[in-house]
Amino acid sequence: MEKYKLVDGRCVALKDFGDVKEGDIGGFVKYYRNLSQEGDCWVSDNARVSGGAEVSGNARVSDNARVSDNARVSDNANVSEDAWVSGNAEVAD
Repeated sequence: MEKYKLVDGRCVALKDFGDVKEGDIGGFVKYYRNLSQEGDCWVSDNARVSGGAEVSGNARVSDNARVSDNARVSDNANVSEDAWVSGNAEVAD
């Protein structure tokens, strides 16, 4: 079962996982490939993920953070506040 759907560019939780509850409205995700349906990864607040970027595992992108181009955020990594991750950067824990 999918854990989220995209509505007007934002991710909306379809079930409870991690500290996310069904119905929670997350951050902005351009394509389904940007945020994995597996694990507890999530994009919240005004964070944005776009381009060929991927968020997976239990990673979190929050606040006003941006992940774009071919960047990868995975494992238990957190990208937050006003951080920008782009190019071919990889952030993992």
